[in-house]
Amino acid sequence: MTAEVAAIIPTHDRAALLSTTLRSVLWQRDVDLEAVVVDDGSSDRTTEVVDRLGDPRVRLVRNET
Repeated sequence: MTAEVAAIIPTHDRAALLSTTLRSVLWQRDVDLEAVVVDDGSSDRTTEVVDRLGDPRVRLVRNET
């Protein structure tokens, strides 16, 4: 099934802000959504933040640079 709304969230070494952003997106009600985090080669805890959520609506795409 395809989500009604896709939130594309670009990031680079902003793990603390990413956590807040994802919580805000995932708290939306009455909409089928997915959040796609596009990580431009972060060296911080970005992957850990996404993994820790454990939410199947969140997908991480990493650009290894």
